[in-house]
Amino acid sequence: MNPWMYVAGWVLVHFVWQGAVVALAATCVLHLCRRQAASLRYVIACGAMAMMLAGAVATAALVKAPTHGSESSNVPAHRREVRADVLLPIELQNTPASAEASSGVRVELLLPWIVSAWLCGVTFLLLRAGAGWWRVRRLHSLALSSASSIWQGAGDRIASRLNLRRAIRIVELPHIDVPLVIGCLRPAVVLPIAAIAQLDVAQVEAILAHELAHVRRHDYLVNLMQTLAETLLFYHPAVWWLSARIRDEREHCCDDMAVAVCGDPVGYAAALTELEAWRGREVSLAAAATGGSLLLRVRRILRVEMPEDSRTSPWAVAIAVAAVAGGLTLTAIAQAPVREAQSFEVASVRPNTSGDARSTSQILPGGRYTAINVPARLLIINSYSLQPQQLIGAPDWISSERFDIVAKAEGEFEPPESRDTPSQVQLMMQSLLAERFKLKVHREPREVDIYALVPVRTDGRLGPELKPSATDCEAVRAARGKGGPPPEPPKPGERPQCGAWVGAGELVAGGQPLLELVSMLSGTVGRSVIDRTGLKGTYDIYLKWTPDIVRQRGPGETVRINGVEFDPSGPSIFTALQEQLGLKLESERGTVEALVIDHIERPAPD
Repeated sequence: MNPWMYVAGWVLVHFVWQGAVVALAATCVLHLCRRQAASLRYVIACGAMAMMLAGAVATAALVKAPTHGSESSNVPAHRREVRADVLLPIELQNTPASAEASSGVRVELLLPWIVSAWLCGVTFLLLRAGAGWWRVRRLHSLALSSASSIWQGAGDRIASRLNLRRAIRIVELPHIDVPLVIGCLRPAVVLPIAAIAQLDVAQVEAILAHELAHVRRHDYLVNLMQTLAETLLFYHPAVWWLSARIRDEREHCCDDMAVAVCGDPVGYAAALTELEAWRGREVSLAAAATGGSLLLRVRRILRVEMPEDSRTSPWAVAIAVAAVAGGLTLTAIAQAPVREAQSFEVASVRPNTSGDARSTSQILPGGRYTAINVPARLLIINSYSLQPQQLIGAPDWISSERFDIVAKAEGEFEPPESRDTPSQVQLMMQSLLAERFKLKVHREPREVDIYALVPVRTDGRLGPELKPSATDCEAVRAARGKGGPPPEPPKPGERPQCGAWVGAGELVAGGQPLLELVSMLSGTVGRSVIDRTGLKGTYDIYLKWTPDIVRQRGPGETVRINGVEFDPSGPSIFTALQEQLGLKLESERGTVEALVIDHIERPAPD
């Protein structure tokens, strides 16, 4: 028998118990750390995989190959010298010579067959890995030669937040099913055109964050170690179990980073479910957003509890699927442009020919709504909660021609469930636009100018009108929910206890997070605003500025808007932000969800 076959055979035999011991130890440690961070479990699983490979190498070094032609080769196995520094294939006991020789001979006779079968398996897996490497190589070359995706700007921003120093190319290709990260020295994120088209902007950015997290964590190198272990030690079930556990925990780590970036676990879980429907052939040497157990990942993201003794029990499947279905339903309801039940009972739409530049819209008691001398463009922007730059493909007449709308709903208008959901009036106006203006729209991402809200000072000091709030608004809302007294309306010039409002040249908030300020600024400065302040908690805010329409007047000419007097020489909103709040708006390019008009007609007069 060849020495290398002898050594390889005993390495394979010994790894049967070695792999089982390492897997059992890893199982116990992982169970003890089941409540800890996914990153810790990932390190434990990777360490166990490294121990398996190291154990095989150590065994190969300790097994002594027989020397052909020497005197010892003719000595029976039970009479050979036992060395303390050599791992023998069979432990010799004080047993009858016939039993010792029989057991040793039986095992050694099987070694050539064991090694031959192992070589066949390794050859097959190497060919499969080589084919996968070739596919990845071709896909990587195609990605580097393709034009950058419209999501490149969003990817650059996310990469900056993940502290990725090198540029990551983001491309879209039609012949892949799921997002992938390919390449090590020059990584690229490849997005599937068909699947990405089904997601909204926030979901796509979350998927990008997941893929860029793979690059940030150097998961490609660990994936190569897994491929090596699976190829050389393929016959041991513990290797495949541990490798699958590594992939699960790796995806959990990246999921946690993606949720931290996007802040919407339900939307992210819905995006994963949508991508799973598109998944086809995998490229095993590339990291994909759909890797790992979808059920387990969705359960973690949505924090759905499941019995610890069963990871795939029927109750767990039912709960996770119900949670995702609920998230998808809520997303569909929030994005539905028209609902039959959300329509005005009666509505009149007529062209306005007054030539007046002023326009008004009012929500009146009794379910009445009026919009006088309003262009269709403004109606669309208000109905879909858009910034002006988010409306794409609009014909000129929707800005130049004006209309009078008088409508009546059945009963009083219901308030919106939250700031992020459309109001009943908005849903009814969307229905009216579709019926009377024949409006047809779709959403798509667009690169536009946006603002980033950042601190002015590097020492962390804020402006005099931006103060941490001493009011626990969560406790106040909880007390109201249990029948507590309603809040007293703020007096003129007084900051609301737990609320916010913005008017002409004035923005006031009490006990609100910076997200509320960002949202109100977006509707005031005419661009989308993102929060880069890093400020946590809630704040009391007061901001006063001179509107641009007043600043265009001559100096010393006082202008009154809604009963408030303004001096044209007063500060702009940009100056007021710096002086009063210690914050500033920096212009940059970013991806926003635009509303594209596919079709619109002038309404027929009543």
